[in-house]
Amino acid sequence: MSESQRLKELLKQKELVESHLDWLNSEIAHAQGIPDLKPIPKAKSQKSDVPLPQNRITDLSQVPEELSSSEASPPKEQEHFIDEIYTELGPNTKSAANETKRGCLIAFSVAVLALGGLIALIYYIY
Repeated sequence: MSESQRLKELLKQKELVESHLDWLNSEIAHAQGIPDLKPIPKAKSQKSDVPLPQNRITDLSQVPEELSSSEASPPKEQEHFIDEIYTELGPNTKSAANETKRGCLIAFSVAVLALGGLIALIYYIY
């Protein structure tokens, strides 16, 4: 890395740290109840010239009613179908928990047997 590139990188990092310190000072002042008189400048690395889409919603009253509900639920005729599929293909949690316990016990037993065999082999050889 050449000196000019290193200098540019250092200056960029310094600017970012200074903007972060300005933000921290603003947050501290806000927490102490002191009004913030100086607006926080945007960092130069942020692109503010990016065009915004023309069809974006700026007012929440413009949101269509079907999108404004907090829950996204399937239509009523699909709920029964989804329940049937889930009960048929969904996970069997009791069986899965038992299989996991059994697998861990088998792995532990094999490890203990292997360790015992190794100790017996060492004892037999020496």
